[in-house]
Amino acid sequence: DATSPDTGAAVAQMRYAEDLEAKGDDAGAYKACKVLVKRYGLSMLAPKAQRKMGVLLQKNGDYDKAFDAYTGYLTKYPQGSDFDAVVEQMFAIGKLFLEGQKKKILGVATTASMGRAQTMFESIVKNAPFSKFAPLAQFDVGQALEKQGKYPEAIKAYQTVVTKYAGDAIADDALYQLGYVRMQETREGSYDRASVAKAREAFEDFINRYP
Repeated sequence: DATSPDTGAAVAQMRYAEDLEAKGDDAGAYKACKVLVKRYGLSMLAPKAQRKMGVLLQKNGDYDKAFDAYTGYLTKYPQGSDFDAVVEQMFAIGKLFLEGQKKKILGVATTASMGRAQTMFESIVKNAPFSKFAPLAQFDVGQALEKQGKYPEAIKAYQTVVTKYAGDAIADDALYQLGYVRMQETREGSYDRASVAKAREAFEDFINRYP
């Protein structure tokens, strides 16, 4: 109800958060948004506040927590008007981790986490399965697994792209990676004639589809 006391309180809380942000107090603005979501979670401004939490964290380089805040938006407000924009930011953060962004623990950057990149892309596929980023995220699940040397799991992830998103442009990249990862398996593991044959088949399939 737009005339309820809660609505007026939510509007006042959002103004308070925006004023703090304008003054450069991002930490205070973040806390104000968090209070709004907790107290007035059913108000029309709650999705905006949830997204702003992610924006503020991302702006200050806390990408890991920003991703979690954005995930909160997808799970709490799947019909939100900013859904697509939030997914896009989540994908961008996932890419940073895939390229070596270091995970923060207690505010201190630790080693790069390829496992975290993997879970980020899996989260996008799970929470935004019909978004334009779902096929790309599924492909990057494979990339993260491949970088971890988890070749059987990477093959499965790429195969999912080929079968589930056959009409998407990323499917041809996934088909190529299937052959490449199988080839890496034979190079780094013991020589296996069956694996070599599968790698060859994948490359031949790629050539037949994309001459």
